[in-house]
Amino acid sequence: MVKKNSFYLIFLLISVFVLTGCSIQTGIEKEINVQEENKSALKVDINPKGWEVSPTFNIPVTFGDGTKGEYILIGNEGELGFLTGGQPIIAGKSNKYMWYFWGSTLEETQQLFGKKMEIRGVSKQTGEEISVFKGGIGIPNPNVQPPILDNDKVAKGVTMMSIPSGLWRLDAYIEEKLFGSVVAQVHNK
Repeated sequence: MVKKNSFYLIFLLISVFVLTGCSIQTGIEKEINVQEENKSALKVDINPKGWEVSPTFNIPVTFGDGTKGEYILIGNEGELGFLTGGQPIIAGKSNKYMWYFWGSTLEETQQLFGKKMEIRGVSKQTGEEISVFKGGIGIPNPNVQPPILDNDKVAKGVTMMSIPSGLWRLDAYIEEKLFGSVVAQVHNK
């Protein structure tokens, strides 16, 4: 009888030990998987792929006095860009930048007016994300002739931005949804 009880006791202890070991192993595997997922998410922000400086492009404009000219923007022509005037962006210097948004249709562009806008910056060097500006998209500017045919208006938002030096991806969110990104080099003074 003692041998039978000892056998059951030993069997019970081994079973508990094995089950506990499996449970701990599963927990470790889950932790490793979560860490690997987090590494993948982090790599998205600091991955060099897609970090080429966005091109500049010109959009024609007719000024109030009837003269014609061009604005120089950095970004993706016909989608998203901000006015630089062809000047470099200087680190730590707060400056006014006009962001331009084009929808795929005139109606889509018009629906952008009055929406909340946020510009978030992600540093290529550190992966740090900062909020650069929060505001809204203003009224249409009928004087700007956007590069997309069939659109006679462009949505725009005025920002004051100050960004540290380095290569930055500036993500433009409208109503918390990513609209597009511009990669810009920010220079030291």
